[in-house]
Amino acid sequence: MTGASDASVGAVRKAMPYAEAIVSDAGNPNVAKALVDRVLRSFGLSLAAELAPRRIRVNTITPGPINTPISLKMGLSPEQIAGFGQMAANGPFGRAGEPEEIAAAALYYAADGSRFTTGTELRIDGGISAV
Repeated sequence: MTGASDASVGAVRKAMPYAEAIVSDAGNPNVAKALVDRVLRSFGLSLAAELAPRRIRVNTITPGPINTPISLKMGLSPEQIAGFGQMAANGPFGRAGEPEEIAAAALYYAADGSRFTTGTELRIDGGISAV
């Protein structure tokens, strides 16, 4: 990509040191996740607007807590891992999501049924973002 896309990527790269400073000052993984979610949402919207004339669709999926082994590989403390489990348990559905639930959303975006869909954010978080 060239032009505005390069500018968008450049803007994200320039903003990341500030984002990292905010996160390290806060010391809270929820702040980090919220920040990353916002950056990706904004980036997705910008790309959707820019690429729509070429009939290229851009959509984002924002997952909540999902049962995958990645949390064990992120260098999180046992307390932080337990915190994610507690967040899922306290959510409206009372559980973490499953990888298959994220895959179903990705399949929708890839299917012909979504050919008129661009610039959307699909939150698959069991309602956690709603409460």
